[in-house]
Amino acid sequence: MKSIGIIGAGASGLFAALFAARNGGRVTIFEGNLEPGKKLLKTGNGKCNFTNAYMNEEQYITDDSSFVKEALEKFSKEDLFFFLSQLGLLIKEKNGYFYPYNEQALMIRNLLVAECQSLGIIIKTNSYVNYIEKTNEGFLVSVEGKKERELFDRIIVSTGTKASLSSKEKENGEKLLSSFSLKYKKNLPGLTKLICKGSYFNDLKGVRTSAKVSLLINNKETYKESGELLFFEEGVSGIVIFNISNHCSEALDQSIPVTLKIDLMPEFEKESLINMLKTTSLLNQEKSLEQFFFGIINDKLTSVLFKVLCIDKNALISETGFDPIEKIVNTIKDFEIEVTKTADFKNSQVSLGGLYTSELTEYMESKEYKGLFVTGELINVTGQCGGYNLQWAFTSGAIAGEHSCY
Repeated sequence: MKSIGIIGAGASGLFAALFAARNGGRVTIFEGNLEPGKKLLKTGNGKCNFTNAYMNEEQYITDDSSFVKEALEKFSKEDLFFFLSQLGLLIKEKNGYFYPYNEQALMIRNLLVAECQSLGIIIKTNSYVNYIEKTNEGFLVSVEGKKERELFDRIIVSTGTKASLSSKEKENGEKLLSSFSLKYKKNLPGLTKLICKGSYFNDLKGVRTSAKVSLLINNKETYKESGELLFFEEGVSGIVIFNISNHCSEALDQSIPVTLKIDLMPEFEKESLINMLKTTSLLNQEKSLEQFFFGIINDKLTSVLFKVLCIDKNALISETGFDPIEKIVNTIKDFEIEVTKTADFKNSQVSLGGLYTSELTEYMESKEYKGLFVTGELINVTGQCGGYNLQWAFTSGAIAGEHSCY
């Protein structure tokens, strides 16, 4: 029976532990927090969207999509459904997003921890691992504040990264891997807000709208996304922006110009919208420009557009004609914003970057250091919003846990 040490009791760590124990391993988990699965409880605003109907390698940013494809074939969303259902989880689906039936992340966390207990897995909380040493006998694990070191035949590093950590929490995954000569891509904030240039964002705070957003890096369009956009006091947020942030974080880190072109009324073609409003304006000649737009777009957005375009909102349509209305429509359909940076790690759902997949076998084991496994967010695999990152955590954890016993 092999002894397996797992660093981190998050989604991938708990899965690694369960699959190692089910395959005959003697498992101990070290968790720096006071409880296991703390980050798991935050996922999906506590609702825990854990996978997606459209699961495939194309939803991930990585250095090798074939690595992700093979992993998802080894432990697929169907395998995940079966595993969680066996533990007693009822599952519901909304528009291709899968959740626990009562939409509580706590359900999944509690089921995983209960299964760990039933399999005799030791979970040591408040145990921050600060060093791993490879020896001829195995791997020595050092825990902060303790003189004794524990020896394991295999070690699985599943700590996650600094994304979403509070100021009191410490991230140790990259530090632990730095004691080994492995190629690691710099971590950057992912699935996060974008901070933008402009003095008007505080006036738009709280405005939500459907939008079609094009990402331009160095004036070249590189990515498109449609969905709900949310303005906040420093820029833009919402799922559409989170997904776009994955595609521009590296450019921003290198000070490469990043611009968003936003269609704030994607349901309408520009020409048909202009023609419709021309007709409407003829019937409302004695209204002010501000009054004319009451029934068209959010009033906060209208006020900002009047300021940005230097249009007198109190002017009557009979005085101005259609020109200012057309000018506003053109801006609504092509609202351009300069992005200055992403939000920090604390306000990011995931980290981009991590250990290059070329450093690992298809079983998440280091090619150079036999017996060392890495899972989840520590690998250079980052998914879009929609359950993709949790699926990757579960998939990589299951594969690593099972094969750590061989």
